[in-house]
Amino acid sequence: MQPCTRPFSLFLALSTTLWSVFSLSCNQVPGPPAQIEVRAAEPVAPNAYVPGASWDPLNDYARLLAGMPGGEDSPYRALRGSPAWQDHHWKMNSLWERVEDDRLSKIREWRQGELGGLTSHPLVFYPFSGPDFLFADAFFPDARTYVLCGLESPDLMPDFAELNDGEKEGILSGLHESLTTALNFSYFITKDMRVDLNRTKMSGVLPVLSIFLARTGNRITQVEPVSLDANGNVVQGNSGLRISCVARRGGNANTIYYFKEDLRNGEQKKNTQFLRFLSRQGTPVTYLKSASYLLHEPSFSTIRNAILDRSVAILQDDSGIPLSGFDTQRWRLTFYGNYSGVLDIFQKYYQQDLAQVYSTGAGDIRPMDFGVGYKFNRGESAQILAQRRH
Repeated sequence: MQPCTRPFSLFLALSTTLWSVFSLSCNQVPGPPAQIEVRAAEPVAPNAYVPGASWDPLNDYARLLAGMPGGEDSPYRALRGSPAWQDHHWKMNSLWERVEDDRLSKIREWRQGELGGLTSHPLVFYPFSGPDFLFADAFFPDARTYVLCGLESPDLMPDFAELNDGEKEGILSGLHESLTTALNFSYFITKDMRVDLNRTKMSGVLPVLSIFLARTGNRITQVEPVSLDANGNVVQGNSGLRISCVARRGGNANTIYYFKEDLRNGEQKKNTQFLRFLSRQGTPVTYLKSASYLLHEPSFSTIRNAILDRSVAILQDDSGIPLSGFDTQRWRLTFYGNYSGVLDIFQKYYQQDLAQVYSTGAGDIRPMDFGVGYKFNRGESAQILAQRRH
C-alpha cells in the first residue's frame, strides 16, 4: 500500500503568510514573544517520520493543533509566537490539566489495582468510539493495536492553502470547543462535534485523534487512508484510517485503526468485512462507553454476540451490554462505582436488575474515584468489568 501524501499537506503549504491568519482578534495571554526568528525547513514528505530528523512533520502538526510546543526547526515557530496560538496553547493546557486532575490520574491509579495484565493486552476493541482514543489509552495504555469505529468520517485533514481566511481562523477555536465538551462530559456528542469541526473545514475524526495522540505522548509515524476488502484484509481506500505510532513508554510500535462503520444487524449482514477483519486481529479486550445503549437493542445483536463470543474481557459502563446479556457461568463480573440510573432521554434502558445489584450489594462492588460515561460525575458512574471464566 502506498502511504497517503495528503493528510498532513499543511506542512508543505504553510508559509509565513499564515502568521497573519492566526493573529486574529481573540483573548490574549500576557507577554507573547514580540518576534521569533523563522528558519526555513527542507520539504519533507508529510506522511513520513524520518528518524533523527530535527523536524518531525506529522507530530509537529498534531502538536500544533494540540497547543503544544514544536521543535527548534519547526516551520511553525513564528505561528506559535502569535497571540492567537498562545491563547490556544493556554486554553488547551488548562483543559488538559482539568481532565488530568478529574479523570486521567484517577484512572491510572484505579487500573493498576483493578485491571492487572489487561492494561497490556495486545488488542483493544472500542466500538461506538468516534475519535475517543484518549479513554482507550487511559485504561489500556500498553496495547499494541486499537480498533475504533463509529459513524464519524475518516476524512483527511485539508491543505491550508485551499482554505479561506475565515476557515483558517476558526480551526483553533473550533477544536478547543469540541474538545471542551468531550473532556468535560467524558464523551463526544457526534452532532456537536460535527458542527464544531465542519465550520473549521477539519471534519471527521483525524484532527481529534491527532490531538489525543500528541497529548498522550504517542509519536505518529504514518497515517494511511484504508478500507477493507471482502475478506477483511486492509487495503488502500477511504472508509478508515490506519495510524502508526511509537508509544510514549518503551518505544513500542502501535497501530490505531478507525473505521466508519454502521454496526446494525442489517448493515453487518450486507457488509461482513468488518467482522472478518476483527476475527483476523485476535481476541480483544472490548471497551464500551457512552454507547447509546445500542447493544440493548435486538437490531445490534450481531455485534453484541461477536463481542461476547470473542472478547477475553469487557470493560463498560451501563450503556454497553445489558447485565442480562452476561451468562455468569461464562463471565466473572465485578461492579464499580454507583448505578444512579440513566439520563432522561434513555429512560427505557433503565436496568432494574443492575440497580438491585448495587442497592443490595449482591455482587462484587468496589469503589471508583472518578466519573465516566453519560453519568459522568463522581459518585454517579457505574462501571462493570466482565472477565471470561476459564
